[in-house]
Amino acid sequence: MDVNLTGVKVDLTPVMEDYIYKKLTKLEKLYPKVLGCQVIVKQERYLWHVEMNLDVKGSFLNARGKGEDFYAAVDETKSKLMRQLKSFKGKKLSQHHRENAKHELGVMK
Repeated sequence: MDVNLTGVKVDLTPVMEDYIYKKLTKLEKLYPKVLGCQVIVKQERYLWHVEMNLDVKGSFLNARGKGEDFYAAVDETKSKLMRQLKSFKGKKLSQHHRENAKHELGVMK
């Protein structure tokens, strides 16, 4: 998976980058057809804003999260992406099963 990290008004430390990579590997384990991810980290006053744009084969998923600390914002964003990715995976599987059922019944030739 190709990962692009961007810090807006923030210098990302190696510890922060490792934490983001660790969270993204969990997404990749859930759905291995992830092509790439762009992560944007911002800090405004006392809030951290994290945006993740996930490029998946066949679609594009986007999630935003915020929190009082960096780790909470990343966790919130990752959980939103997990929900979207599970839904996307379920839709792909059900579509695949429908196509196989039509093929077995002889509807598709």
